[in-house]
Amino acid sequence: GIFSVMVPANWQTQRDPGSHIVSFINEKSYASVSMGVILENAATTPTADKELEMVQAKFPGNCPQAKIQKRGPATLVGIRGAFLLVNCTNSKGGLEVMKFVVASKPGMLLVFNSASPAPIYKAVLPALNSMEHSFKLLASTGNRTPDPARKPPGQSAILHSGAIRLRNIPRSPRPLLAHRS
Repeated sequence: GIFSVMVPANWQTQRDPGSHIVSFINEKSYASVSMGVILENAATTPTADKELEMVQAKFPGNCPQAKIQKRGPATLVGIRGAFLLVNCTNSKGGLEVMKFVVASKPGMLLVFNSASPAPIYKAVLPALNSMEHSFKLLASTGNRTPDPARKPPGQSAILHSGAIRLRNIPRSPRPLLAHRS
């Protein structure tokens, strides 16, 4: 791996084979976190703002009722980026709170996204913040080369990697934003 994170004991890990993203799910609260490091060609690495614009552009088709509550600067592992805080009604009619955080530097995108049912968001926020602040790059990250199976040009690396998930209440996750080739 190229990053580490402290995960609360009651969260389960889910890894999609072939993805740069790891997800952590709290089955009791239905909160989830997806995070990862996506290595890119340094010349074509999008800025965090550009990456979030691509995410936001998918809202009309995947979450037509999305309401951006807040946006602003963010930092992941000391690298500057940006975040979006979004409310979205899921397919069961429940309100979700989602936070999309991206940091970017030439050759690398860092992603930290979380989702929670709105009624319990404040209760799970300490765990979400703890995971976000414990996100660390390992020393060997700088020696890695971009994945040859990286995202297609002009597509969101977050979407291509499956980093965005929306929890359906009461059970199974479904992709909020899916990459279509």
